[in-house]
Amino acid sequence: MIKNWLKIYWRNLSKNKVYFVLTLLGLALGIWGVLLSYLYYKEEVQYDQWNPYKDEVFLVNTNLNDGGIWTAAPYAIGPRLKDLGVEDYMYLPYYHAGYVEVDGEKRFFTKGLQIQSNFFEFFPFEMIQGDKTIQDPTSIFVLDTYAQALIGPDPIGKRVRYQGEWFVVKGVYSFTGNPSSIAPTILFSGMEKEVKANLDNWGDYVSTLYIKPTHPNKLDRLAKEMKQLLYDHVYVRLAKEKGQTTAAYLEESGDFMKSYDFFSLSEQHTLTNADANGTLEASVNMPRFYILVGLALAILLLAVVNYVNLLLVQTLKRHREFAVRLIAGSSYVKIFGQLLFECLLTLVTASILSCVLVELSLPSIRVFLDSRVPFSLLDHWAYFLLFLIGIALLASGISYGVIRRFTLFRLLKGQLSHGSSAFGIRQGMMIFQFVIASFFILGTGVVYRQVHYMLDKELGLSKEEILILPFVPTNSAVNTFQLYETYKKELQGIPGVQQVGGAAFRLAEGGYNSTSLSYQGVSIQVANVAMDVEYLDLLRIKIAAGRGFVKELASDTISNVLVNKKFEEKVGDEHLLDKQVIWNGMPFTVVGIVDNYHAKGLTQDYLPMVYFRSETIPWLFEQVQELYVRFDPTKIDQVLAESEKVYGQLKFSVYPFSYEFLSQRFDKKMKKNIQERDSLLTLSIIVVFIALFGLYSLVSFNLVNQYKEIAIRKVLGASNTVQMQHVAKQYVLQVVLGFGLAIYPSYYFMNTWLSAYAFRIEISWVNFVVAFLFLLLVTVLIVWFKVRQAVQLNVLQHIKYD
Repeated sequence: MIKNWLKIYWRNLSKNKVYFVLTLLGLALGIWGVLLSYLYYKEEVQYDQWNPYKDEVFLVNTNLNDGGIWTAAPYAIGPRLKDLGVEDYMYLPYYHAGYVEVDGEKRFFTKGLQIQSNFFEFFPFEMIQGDKTIQDPTSIFVLDTYAQALIGPDPIGKRVRYQGEWFVVKGVYSFTGNPSSIAPTILFSGMEKEVKANLDNWGDYVSTLYIKPTHPNKLDRLAKEMKQLLYDHVYVRLAKEKGQTTAAYLEESGDFMKSYDFFSLSEQHTLTNADANGTLEASVNMPRFYILVGLALAILLLAVVNYVNLLLVQTLKRHREFAVRLIAGSSYVKIFGQLLFECLLTLVTASILSCVLVELSLPSIRVFLDSRVPFSLLDHWAYFLLFLIGIALLASGISYGVIRRFTLFRLLKGQLSHGSSAFGIRQGMMIFQFVIASFFILGTGVVYRQVHYMLDKELGLSKEEILILPFVPTNSAVNTFQLYETYKKELQGIPGVQQVGGAAFRLAEGGYNSTSLSYQGVSIQVANVAMDVEYLDLLRIKIAAGRGFVKELASDTISNVLVNKKFEEKVGDEHLLDKQVIWNGMPFTVVGIVDNYHAKGLTQDYLPMVYFRSETIPWLFEQVQELYVRFDPTKIDQVLAESEKVYGQLKFSVYPFSYEFLSQRFDKKMKKNIQERDSLLTLSIIVVFIALFGLYSLVSFNLVNQYKEIAIRKVLGASNTVQMQHVAKQYVLQVVLGFGLAIYPSYYFMNTWLSAYAFRIEISWVNFVVAFLFLLLVTVLIVWFKVRQAVQLNVLQHIKYD
């Protein structure tokens, strides 16, 4: 029996090679999309699930009154939490890069992390060598994959020098293949010294606070008690220092902090709001994840619907085959078995092709998603098999159900048209395909416009012909400001260098120093920018009102600041010039309003910013990490060569000379958006291809069943044009219905997607008109091509067909 089914399957496949290949490709693409989504999902939800404390550990978020979120807390609050019912706490700063000296040789590392002695009670990594006990502040633990290169063979007990102190390697740990939201390459003990030195420092939010509450069900109460701690130790003290009541102080200076929130470690990696993720590894982009899953399911659903439609067409074309077999003694059960067998063969073949596509596309997908996305079908073969069987049962069941509706006589005579519900099913599925195709065409148009809008939007600064030179002194004995001025002066003397400037603020990447800036009781969280006087002019950032800093004015280094228009907008006063603002309890006069510019890229809103001269807040300018050099593009090679020579002569850093162009850095920020545009365009092409292939097949079958009607109309004098109009109108109606049903969901989802952008386009009616005309044009062309073939048929042959 199986042998006969295989012969019949092969015979039908040979007769419909083109249809089979296109069907196979459509199914393979649909399964490919779902496989990738599933693999991505499985990878991302595994983060921290290995950790036995994942539901006991919570990260503390600081919610600001202006809507911002800080995933950090002051060192002063942690030690006081045990009185509030917190079992244990731990601070983690950000990763840092540096070097250790091993046997006199400098060995560089990235993702270094300073830890407290209880770190392994929060993140119990498996210890390959040594143990997890941390008894002194000079212990080092190294990741197993880095131990050989960083420390050398037999690392346990080895003494290494780090930042002028001697440390001892106490352990080698491993992630054992488990994804972790904290994934350092080297750990340094001694974080307790930092916490102890800042027991009364309530103003610096530089490290993330992890807690183990005794009663996780009473977190709301804990949040209120922590807010009261802040009130008692900060606002009450500041009010006393100014001789005011606490209420009067808050009315004048404002309350920057709204509340504390807590998120368990188990949910950190998949938080919808990525700003609330306090772990050191980037969280999954959940909006993008939902979009990818939705698109993959839509493609699969479209492919399955198209497959069911085509299978139904092929099944009805084989009506005489089934009738003869039934007359010869076969049963409907065997016919269903054959249909199910053929479906499984097609789906298994499509699945093999989809696995090949997955393997070929995974490298690009990993880069796009910034995820490992491992692929091993053997790990999930049972789910995959059930998935294929489910689709096969659905497709064969529908076809079998339609066949059962016909009498044996009608099957034998081929009387299958018009009266059957099979045609209603197919028309409904065709309309559904048009709905999905319309959604993708509309979505692609909107995404394309949004990405090009951002690409064409002015940054508000000049990114071209700007060289970025890192400034990372490794000798703590030198004066940072003097070294900066020396480096800057040497660079200015290089032929081809036009301007040199800098600020304690990295453009287009990295974090920034932030505090509260108050104006008439309104407190706004701002980015603090300590800069030299050349910085704004070098970047061609405009002064919207007032003036910039003047080198000769001493008051600019003492009591004057600039603010940007975003800050002006947030405080609601368009005339801030010469008025006073309060920064860290100190009054400053606003002498200029800086125009808004995209400091961190086009996907974010303008940052409220305050600007100081480099001399005004010395500790702030000491955070400068890079210099910006405007150069003559015709002399770039000379500029780079001479800059490297200057860097080597000054010897202020052990790191090798490096550079970057500002334009490249901003372009990197747009890379993901361009990838999204290209990905959606590719998916839309796939969807339109599947939908139109389904239309082509459906038109082909319907016309075969309408040959007699077309022949009679031709005999009665109907022209080819009239015939085409008569046949085409039902398909045009399907396009109209499908597109109409897609309008609202398309508008809703595209509007939701656009809401993630601070600067966005508006969805215009033009998008809908263009998408509709495109879909209608392609549909009409396909119908016209097939009808044109049909009206040229041999009239006599089909009039005497029965």
